[in-house]
Amino acid sequence: MPPLIALETPKQNFELQLEHSDYIFALAHLWNDSKYRNFIFRAQAEGKQIFLDNSAFELGTSMEIDRYISIIREINPQVVVVPDALGDIATTVKLAKVFYQGLPGNFFQKYKFMIVPQGKDNRERMRCFHILRSFGFPINIIGLPRHAYPDRVELLRLVKKFMPRTKIHFLGLPDPEELKDGVAQEVTTLDTSWVAKYSVGKGGFEMLDFEKDNCDPDRFLEGLEILTKYFEEE
Repeated sequence: MPPLIALETPKQNFELQLEHSDYIFALAHLWNDSKYRNFIFRAQAEGKQIFLDNSAFELGTSMEIDRYISIIREINPQVVVVPDALGDIATTVKLAKVFYQGLPGNFFQKYKFMIVPQGKDNRERMRCFHILRSFGFPINIIGLPRHAYPDRVELLRLVKKFMPRTKIHFLGLPDPEELKDGVAQEVTTLDTSWVAKYSVGKGGFEMLDFEKDNCDPDRFLEGLEILTKYFEEE
């Protein structure tokens, strides 16, 4: 089956995001923005599932844990990304342990959890993966970090050797080419701002300006068509 996709857009293009996403990948660091909050609540009202991310990519490390837990309570998402730190195995392990140990017991029944094995290379990421597994807390989804690109497909194959039935999420897909040769069929979910970047003339590794960028709707749909063509490859 092809992966379910969450399309990230600038603030001015929430309608495109809502219409063309299978679910919404919510960023915790934007929660103080009232327009963003209203968008997330509207998406929920329209039946979209919410994956809540701790914004480690945007901030460099997960937002403060107590605040993150407070936002989880407010949003009540389906999936929660366990706190991590970009490229940092030691901080990721520490954050995850503190987070898990501080959660109310009913959270483990209410939510699904996505771990993100971090490190400077796939060897470190696999070490992080095994440490996180050893904690014994639920792992419903394995999120593979964007900065693992261009070695993320190798990482996918490595983690599947140990947890072959666990769902895989690609965080921040920077280029649809990453899904070629049938890789899309091995990924359950992904989030990406690539379609929005394509629509405003930016490359996959450039940053989208949440406040100022504005998607061209026709180019947005063109980019979405380019992306989903990779889902059809065997």
